[in-house]
Amino acid sequence: MATPRLDYSHLPKYYPSPPTPEQTAALLERRRIAEAAPLERGDQLDWTGPAKHQDALPPLPYPPTTSPAANPHRPLLRSLLSSSGPAFSDTPWTLKLVEALQSETKKHNWSQVWRCKASRNDGSGEAVDVVVKLLHESLFPLPTEGGDFESDMWDWWSAEWLERKEASNYALFNDFQGADIPICYGYYHFDLPHGERVVGIVLEDLSAIARTLHAFVVQEQKLKGTDLDLDDGVDNLFTPALQALRRFHDRNIVFLEPQSDDILVLKGHEMKDGPLPLVFLDLAHTSTRAESEANAERRERDRPTPKSTLSAEPWHWRSHDEGWVAGLVRSEVGFNAWLAWDDFEGERGLLDLWHNVWDM
Repeated sequence: MATPRLDYSHLPKYYPSPPTPEQTAALLERRRIAEAAPLERGDQLDWTGPAKHQDALPPLPYPPTTSPAANPHRPLLRSLLSSSGPAFSDTPWTLKLVEALQSETKKHNWSQVWRCKASRNDGSGEAVDVVVKLLHESLFPLPTEGGDFESDMWDWWSAEWLERKEASNYALFNDFQGADIPICYGYYHFDLPHGERVVGIVLEDLSAIARTLHAFVVQEQKLKGTDLDLDDGVDNLFTPALQALRRFHDRNIVFLEPQSDDILVLKGHEMKDGPLPLVFLDLAHTSTRAESEANAERRERDRPTPKSTLSAEPWHWRSHDEGWVAGLVRSEVGFNAWLAWDDFEGERGLLDLWHNVWDM
């Protein structure tokens, strides 16, 4: 007998003001029910297409002519994109959960991420390896846990907002799929075992061929037996990371603030080999350039900044993003390695870092 579907349609999708006591009680009860039935290895999630946000799918034919040749280690799963696949049809499919890559919702990580086997319900065809990223709002922090509603620091997103934001970015970066970002196989509704329906995104499974930035640097340090320096090839990590960031900026996507587990390094490459192939994950927490400038104007309107008599280079999203990513890599390779690379790049001038920030 099928589990009855839970209905939370009476709860608001957005909270422009703090939830009422009744709404807070309903949100806590929803969380209690979800926490009492955590996803486990072996669980199966039913899903049916066609995919939502079809402009977020990879371009067909694939790879696009504007991109490098397809990576043989990152093949396109054509069964998911065929005319009878879930992206474009209502053929029922099942995801079998294999391994939790991220099972807790916490700061910076609001989704649950699992490695899965995807297969047709009728048993035809081969099962394929994918990753699913579930936006299970019942496990999100409550709106009242997102900070002060009256403050610029208020930080809460609905599942629908995260879905739309990340889907629009996959569409903007359509021809980067399979290169700088994972291949997106679509957004779908999934029925969880306890009866709740959530939206999730099916992505390329990179777990067998890539490791996180942190794991990669730790391995390099173990091989050397001491801290890394410029001669170990740290330029081959800093430079491709910042060049990828520039490509994102060229599509007017800004405020990328990845964590060290949001940048993957493809296996089979050592730091001395040359520029490292990197893959950026989690495209939800970003802004377009227009959104960034509109928010800055609103903040200035609400809280005018006193004019300073000191001359200073104007703060700008380009310097912010580059400082963030360079700082992220620096925290992994060490301050001395970064300092040597910064001097090296200053002499070389390849990236023209943190200069002419308005000339974009």
